Amino acid sequence: MIKIVPAILTSDVQVAKEKIALVDGLVERVSIDIVDGVFAKVKTIDPVELAGIQTTLKIDFQLMVFDPVSWVDKCLVARADRIIGHVEFMNDIKGFIVAVKEKGVGVGLGLDIDTEFEKVPLEVLSRLDVVLLMTHKSGASGLAFEDRAYKKITQAIQARVMNSFSYLIHVDGGVNKEIAKKLQEMGVDEVSMASNIFVGNPSYNLKEISNYLS
Repeated sequence: MIKIVPAILTSDVQVAKEKIALVDGLVERVSIDIVDGVFAKVKTIDPVELAGIQTTLKIDFQLMVFDPVSWVDKCLVARADRIIGHVEFMNDIKGFIVAVKEKGVGVGLGLDIDTEFEKVPLEVLSRLDVVLLMTHKSGASGLAFEDRAYKKITQAIQARVMNSFSYLIHVDGGVNKEIAKKLQEMGVDEVSMASNIFVGNPSYNLKEISNYLS
């Protein structure tokens, strides 16, 4: 079954910690969105603000920042399990992958809704643990899923099959349970959800989503 990953985008570190605690024990991993105010107009918490956090969750950091490689060590301080850098402001894609892999954590690349899948060469795809595809403009929460994203999702699935790659496909942005079911049928591995989990009771919401997908 497709995995649900609670997504957190906030400028308040206390809110981030509270949301992490709310889903601890309910899911395998959580995704923390990091925006530097350059990639998008908003600015979120810095990963180092989560240094020493106690949780059983695996933590993804999705870096929507200028020069993501310079943020790698900050993510490690906050117990990153995977570091996903967006390619739009990345000076050296291969260098980013090497820098993350050298630290012994999972590496991924994120593509904004307007970024073509071909931006990432096949030789790069072969080295990734996860490919993250945005379905609306990055750096915002609560926006609707844009149907044009299906083309890129299909391309990612086809590239994986045709080349026997092993990367996971993660879809982020405007995903509800109905869309998640369609993505599951397509072959997507993970989806991010924010308001569909955190508005109301996260435990109840996750059970309802899980039951719908099973």
